[in-house]
Amino acid sequence: EETMRKATNDIDYKSSLRYVGNMNFDFETYINNFHKGPRKVDPYTRMAREQATFLLENLDAEDELFNYLKVFMKSRFNMSHFDPTVTYCPPGSITFPHIDVYKGGRRRLGLDIPEDDNLYKIFTKFWIPMEDRKYGHILEVNGVILPAWNAGDIWTFDDNRNHYAATLGMEPRYFLAISGIHDDVWE
Repeated sequence: EETMRKATNDIDYKSSLRYVGNMNFDFETYINNFHKGPRKVDPYTRMAREQATFLLENLDAEDELFNYLKVFMKSRFNMSHFDPTVTYCPPGSITFPHIDVYKGGRRRLGLDIPEDDNLYKIFTKFWIPMEDRKYGHILEVNGVILPAWNAGDIWTFDDNRNHYAATLGMEPRYFLAISGIHDDVWE
């Protein structure tokens, strides 16, 4: 079962990355406690070298990040329906170049939406690094590498663009990805 479209050759090397704000959350403490409890791993994620995507949707109701997001996403982006995932990327892990199709998000949100270009008019994706950029941490979208980021920065980009990420340094990388539908679109 495919969870993402394969990368295409229509890369034009124009930046579609947009900084849209910062999330004021204690990611450092969250990461320090992250591997202590049970986490539901997304079985549909195809990653290299045991990179793991952890779902926040049906976690313990005490998960502080999920509870924070319920309030933050509604107040900041008018988004009550969203699919948050935390991804742990050990050194040496690479996300294959791909285009998002939100298969997991559509399934978890109970949506039967066809996989076509209208999908990108419905969903918005946010990429939030949980730590400041470290040596060897890379995010590339449409042939453009994001040169720097800070923990909690909120980035978005044209969803139908090729992108990949890599953790080529000596330290793991954690990021939060949120795919959601603005309330005015949901209705």
